[in-house]
Amino acid sequence: MRAVALAAAIAGMLIAASVSAAVPKLDGNELLARSAKLNRWPPTYAVPLHFTVHLHRPLPIRFGASATMYFKAPDQQALVITRLSRSASRLFSRNYAKLDTIPQAWPAKYRVIAVAHVDLDGASAYHLDTTPKYVGDITHVTFDLLEAGLTPVGASWFYRDGSTVRLKVTNQRVGGYVLPLHEELTVAMPKLGLDADCDTGHYDVDAPIDDDVFAEQ
Repeated sequence: MRAVALAAAIAGMLIAASVSAAVPKLDGNELLARSAKLNRWPPTYAVPLHFTVHLHRPLPIRFGASATMYFKAPDQQALVITRLSRSASRLFSRNYAKLDTIPQAWPAKYRVIAVAHVDLDGASAYHLDTTPKYVGDITHVTFDLLEAGLTPVGASWFYRDGSTVRLKVTNQRVGGYVLPLHEELTVAMPKLGLDADCDTGHYDVDAPIDDDVFAEQ
């Protein structure tokens, strides 16, 4: 009987191993690359944005802002403020425009060092911890991808001076593309602290965009 039980156990282990080998798990870098392929962005777009901002530092104030975001593949983006005081415009646009919010560019810029399964508002997701492939002010970045469709729904940037920037995204389909509908932004820096909500307007997909727009950023 013991011999039969042992044989059955060994057979079970072999079956489990063969099933595991037949369905290999994706590593984090493969997840990031597949996410970029499944959730495509258009070659270009222009979209109006409306921000509601709660500034904590340097002054505790609330204000609204309007802007237009321009994107051109593979990774050019520019934020042009259309309604906001000049001083606040420079402060806000400079920090927002520097965020690396283009999922298609992430695989080339970041290396995944750890993957975890997490629950995001009741949805199963992958939490990817990454390090930049370049030397700069950022020490590491985390990305959150929904398990269903690998849609990017969040990112956090961590800087050498202790600053953090967190972004939460609600997406929509525009034609055959997956693009942001609503964003929630939290910035915690030594001289700047804010929370902001951003709502997008109508996407002008494949809009002609002059390169001078990006040169001015």
